[in-house]
Amino acid sequence: MITEDPQLEMRLRHYGSTVRQEARVSPELHARIIARVGHHAPARPYRMLVQLAAAAAMVLVALGAMGVVLKLRADELAKASPHVTSVFPAAGATHVPLKGEFRVSFSARPSGLAVLRVSPADAVLQPARWVDTTMIVAYAGLHPSAQYELILSADYRDHLGDRGHFEKRWTFTAEGPAQITALVPAAGERNAARNGQITVQFARRPVVDPVVRIEPADGTLMPGSWTDTTWTVPYSGLQPLRTYQATLDLSFGSPGADFHRAWSFISEPGTPPGNIALIWYATSSRFASPMPTPTPQASNAPNATTPYRMVALDWSGAVVGSLYLSGPALQAPDGTRLDFGAGTIDQAGRQVATSTSTKGGPGFADDSRHMCAMRNAAGGDFGGPEPEPGWIFAGPIGGPLHRIAQAGSVGGQSGPRIVACSYQNDRAVVVEDVIMWTSEVWVYRLSTGALLYHHQYTSGAVASSVMASRDGRYLAEQTTSTDAQGHQIYADTIIRRTSDGAVVARLSGQTVNAFSWDGSRVITMPALGSPESHEVRLVDWQRGQTLWRLAEPPGIAPGFAYVFSLGRPGGTDLIVGVAANSTGQSPVDQLWLVHADGAATSVAKGPIFPSFQEGF
Repeated sequence: MITEDPQLEMRLRHYGSTVRQEARVSPELHARIIARVGHHAPARPYRMLVQLAAAAAMVLVALGAMGVVLKLRADELAKASPHVTSVFPAAGATHVPLKGEFRVSFSARPSGLAVLRVSPADAVLQPARWVDTTMIVAYAGLHPSAQYELILSADYRDHLGDRGHFEKRWTFTAEGPAQITALVPAAGERNAARNGQITVQFARRPVVDPVVRIEPADGTLMPGSWTDTTWTVPYSGLQPLRTYQATLDLSFGSPGADFHRAWSFISEPGTPPGNIALIWYATSSRFASPMPTPTPQASNAPNATTPYRMVALDWSGAVVGSLYLSGPALQAPDGTRLDFGAGTIDQAGRQVATSTSTKGGPGFADDSRHMCAMRNAAGGDFGGPEPEPGWIFAGPIGGPLHRIAQAGSVGGQSGPRIVACSYQNDRAVVVEDVIMWTSEVWVYRLSTGALLYHHQYTSGAVASSVMASRDGRYLAEQTTSTDAQGHQIYADTIIRRTSDGAVVARLSGQTVNAFSWDGSRVITMPALGSPESHEVRLVDWQRGQTLWRLAEPPGIAPGFAYVFSLGRPGGTDLIVGVAANSTGQSPVDQLWLVHADGAATSVAKGPIFPSFQEGF
């Protein structure tokens, strides 16, 4: 018996354990063999048992060898399997663009053909291309907000010739439909610029560029460009008062994915009428770039090189015209004439006069057909280092100017300034400013040059912000004083009648910005450093009543806003706009039409750059 041969039993047990370890014989089979060897069965012939044990051992060796070979080949095949290091879009990704590229990066480029599919198969996939070890598949036509599965598969072979199949699946969700958050011109907008820009702001920038069209196609569209999520298309040459249909298309490669938007707007009127009073403003700042050489002969022909868009309102607040210039312009009181750098143009953009700017002018008269200017005695511009006497010259726009009278002198930090030029009341008012103060004031009769009023101020007593009513009957003088620390502060503003020099009103803590046309109302702003208010006001100065209030822009000190005012010729209304920058270089957010009783209406919204300053 085997059990009677300890050495044989030991060898068989050792051999069985070795076979079990190397060939990975199942624990059950190994236990059965050991149990069989160790079982004290009835004695059998010794030879038969030896033969059975040897046969069993041979079977185990064969099975073990086969298992080792299979494991080695499986390991080699596994080594040849593609290994993905990253994918785009990632598993579970959302907001995947409707058009773009799928990317799969491998540790090494697969030896066999790799195929990428998408399910559902409603997108168009281009043939794969490779960049190093990255597989790139361009796609188009994903449906908005749809969920997709990407399937990557590849057949491969190892160096032993064994074949394998690789497959990887992951899901993602396509982005939602394109969302437009703002349009300019807006849908249904009236008075859209004839020269301007179509701007389309998206909630999220699309991966394709929009295609914008306008019908009728009588304008010119320039190439578009992106700024963050906003697509901008400059255009020019739209016709006045025409309805236009604008369309925007985003093509993602399939009808189910493409985006379409249509809207309409009406262009602004063209040349305004010449027989009504106008209010002009620009939509871009005259400080934005150096003034180009004016070309008024072509000023009403819209094109991409005329950046200054001028809009004309009537005194009801309605848009009645527009004008495109190569530079900024300032209007006459009734708006039918505009000072355009080297000359004067009418409301249609036609040049009506050439002139040169001089110190203290030119200044339009209240009839909008004459002008006043400060010049030297010979009628020329001031020059040279020595002070020169200043002379008032006046006459028709485009015609010869006549010397009226001498007022002040130009030199150093002093000079005369025309504050009223009234052909309707035959008056001219000139003040002399010295640094930050006003030193003198003169009132002359334009027709004869006769001096009607003259007053000298105590040095430093009146700030250099004296205003006059358009007819020269009243002056608004901002008085100054010093505080306990010796700092200059603004005190009351006094209203002075020029016929006799009498003080007829006093306004506390307010600086007068403009008189109404008839002189009965004033627009005021807080005096510099005034703690009392942050308001622009319409005041009936004769009765001491505040009729209208408008808060100054937030974040600025009292009196540091810039107030634009224009009186209605022959009436009592005023147009008022307030800018946050004390120099007037920042835009006005809206223009207010303010009536004599204090009722006010917003007639235009910004950004606005008024073509008037302190009003007549």
